[in-house]
Amino acid sequence: MSDDLDRDLKARFDRELARVRPPATWSLAKRRSSPLGVAVTVAVVAAMLVGATVGGLALRQARESQSAAVPSASPSPSRNGSARVTPSPILTSPAGGPVMHENAILGYRITLPEGYRRYISRLESGQEGLGVDAYTLRTERQEREQCLRDGGDVGFPRSPDDDPEVVIGVVRNVRGVSAVEWATTAPPGSQPRSTHQRVETVTIGGHEAVRLVADNATAVTNAFVIRANDRIYDIYLSQGLRSGLPKTWLDEIARTFVAVPPTAFPTPTATTPPRVAARNLAEALARAFAARDADAVARLMPACWINVTAQIDGQATGGVLYRSITLFTETLRDRFAKGDLSVTIDPTVQVDREELFVRSEWREPDRTTRIDLYLSTRDGRTEWFIARHHYARGDMLPGSCIPYRSPWTSGTGSC
Repeated sequence: MSDDLDRDLKARFDRELARVRPPATWSLAKRRSSPLGVAVTVAVVAAMLVGATVGGLALRQARESQSAAVPSASPSPSRNGSARVTPSPILTSPAGGPVMHENAILGYRITLPEGYRRYISRLESGQEGLGVDAYTLRTERQEREQCLRDGGDVGFPRSPDDDPEVVIGVVRNVRGVSAVEWATTAPPGSQPRSTHQRVETVTIGGHEAVRLVADNATAVTNAFVIRANDRIYDIYLSQGLRSGLPKTWLDEIARTFVAVPPTAFPTPTATTPPRVAARNLAEALARAFAARDADAVARLMPACWINVTAQIDGQATGGVLYRSITLFTETLRDRFAKGDLSVTIDPTVQVDREELFVRSEWREPDRTTRIDLYLSTRDGRTEWFIARHHYARGDMLPGSCIPYRSPWTSGTGSC
C-alpha cells in the first residue's frame, strides 16, 4: 500500500472515532475522530481494556490459497470520474471460522482470525453515525505499553510486520443511496471514500456491496462498503496489510459478514447537558492550570493519549500527534517547576460543527500560543481530548516544521 493511502485510511479511522459516543454499558475505552463524523477518535484516542490471545497465523496460511479465488476485472470510469467501478463475482460466506463476533445493536456478525479481540466499541446517537468497532491482535499489555509512547505526526509508526486492525464503521443510510454512490460521493469538507482506490461491485450475504482496492501496483483490498439494514457498513483496515499476507486477506473476512436485525440502542441515562458539562470541565481545567498542578490537569484528560493538531493561518495541517498523557504530564510538571509557562482558559464554551471547545493561551517568555481545547463526554465522564494549536506561516521552522514545544514534545527539540 502506498504511504498516501496508508495516511488516508489512518486519518479516516481517527475521524470516525472522533464523533462516536459509547453506550452506558460500554466496557472498553477512549478515542478519537469522524467523517461518520473520528475525530480520533479520536480520537482517539483509543484506550484498551479487554484481554485476548495472539494467533491466527495457521488460519492465514490455510486460507491463502482460497484468497486468490476472487479475480479482478477491467476497470471502467465512474459517473464522477474520480473512481473506477468494476463488476465482480458474488462473495459468499465460507463455512465457519475461528472466532465469531457480533454487535446486536449495530446489527452485524462477522468472523475473524483466532486471537482478534474487539478493543474499541462505541455507539453514537447522532443523525447519521451509529457506531464503530475495532478489532486487533494486540494484547492488553501491548496496549498499555503503547500508551507510554507518542504516536508521531500521523499516528503510530507501523512496522511492515504489524498485524492489520479491522474496523467496522456503521452509519444510517438516511438518503437510501447505493453502496457505490456512498463510496464515491464526497461528504462535506472531505474526500470520497473511494479516493486512491478502485471500486468493484460485489454481493455479500445477499447484500449490495462494493470492494475498494488500492489503485496502485499492490492492488490490496482495503475496504468493503455494504448496504444492509437501512445502514452502511464500512469494513476496512485501519493501517494497511502487513507484509506476507495475501492482498485479498480482507476478502476472507468480508465473506463472513452477516447482517442481523438490529436491537434497540440503550436507553440514555440522565446526564449533565453537554454544554454544562463542558463548562464545568473548562472551569476545572482553568483551576488546575492556575494552580500549576500537572497531575490535576491529567485527571481531566483521557487515560492514554491526547490528540494534538495544528492550524497554520487557519488551515488545518492534516497531521495528528498522539501525545502520551504520561509524557505530557511529566513535561508539563517540569515546565511548571521552571516557571516559564502559564496557561489561561476562557471557560466560554464554543461550538465547532458538533464539537465543543474552549480557548486557551499558553504564555512563554518569547511567545504566546492559542490552543483550542476540545471537550467531550464519554461514558458519563467529560474529558479534554484534543489540543488544536494555532500558528502563523511565519512561525514555522525550517522544513515546514510545526513549532510544537514541551509539554507537547519531550526533550528540547521543537519538531
